[in-house]
Amino acid sequence: MAPNRGEKKDNNIGFYFTDLRFGKDNQSHQNRVLEIHHNGETGRLGNVMFSYASIKGIAFTSNRTATFARKFASLHSTFSNIRMKMDNGQHQNYIKLRQNGSFAWEPKRLIADLPPRDVQICCWLQVWKYFSPIEEQVRLEFTFKESLVRKTFKYFQVVKNEMQKMSRPSLENIVFVGVHVRGKDMMSSGALKLGFRFAPDYYIKSAMDYYRKKYPNPQFMVCTDDSKWVRKHVDTKKNDTHLINTGSAESDMALLSQCDHSIMTVGTFGWWASYLTTGEVVYYHPQSKPKSPFGRSYVRDNLYPRNWTCFTDDPFGEKLNYVRPCRPDEQL
Repeated sequence: MAPNRGEKKDNNIGFYFTDLRFGKDNQSHQNRVLEIHHNGETGRLGNVMFSYASIKGIAFTSNRTATFARKFASLHSTFSNIRMKMDNGQHQNYIKLRQNGSFAWEPKRLIADLPPRDVQICCWLQVWKYFSPIEEQVRLEFTFKESLVRKTFKYFQVVKNEMQKMSRPSLENIVFVGVHVRGKDMMSSGALKLGFRFAPDYYIKSAMDYYRKKYPNPQFMVCTDDSKWVRKHVDTKKNDTHLINTGSAESDMALLSQCDHSIMTVGTFGWWASYLTTGEVVYYHPQSKPKSPFGRSYVRDNLYPRNWTCFTDDPFGEKLNYVRPCRPDEQL
């Protein structure tokens, strides 16, 4: 997840909304546009997807039409149903509004009470509630290109072939569980200083054991940006665990989204890979340290839907290096 950035104007990055609430007889309010602008880089795929989906949701809820700067055209290379209206660059007079942290859910300030003129909203909008009213549309737009989906088929087939050779249980009983392990950048000194937390190996093991107890024949498809760490801390020699390297982030996400269920560690990439599976999701909480620069706006319900399965550390329990299910009221 990306923290809020400092102010730095970049006209190549942004989102815009045309306000449809004003009639043609009011010339001063014709073609009003709500611009949502990132003051800095948009981030990688997961961040861009959150920004795009949240802007679409805010536009729908506030009865406005979203348009996007050319930076977001990159989504077309991954997804086949993206429906974005590109901005023509003419809208520059706007009121600036800043989201109060990446995970801040502000429906009154950022939706209901938007002023009747052009508005700029910063920054990351990593809150699923902004696009929950258009969930079906979001899932449709984030349909992976057929070429990416076809690329993933061979990895599933390899697993099936291996199971047949070992006379494992019927292939009809296979449950594929996608596992995304985000590593390298989450363990950097800069990330730790900002308050990021890295999901520990005992969480990953517990999450895998959760599915092993639930299904007779789960197969874990593990994608990561840190294969060295995974080989050291996750038992990839088990017959049910498969470390996959598809060669790109886009095809990794496409593969994970084709699984039946999901285990995510931290980060927006794993979040979207899990969201797009439509099955059960197990996640690690909290993903940031309380009262840290990154964790000040973190609220579990804003980032994770309530039907996802939460595991958290149990520092006061009898077992060390142990995770337990989260309590419903456990936010931080």
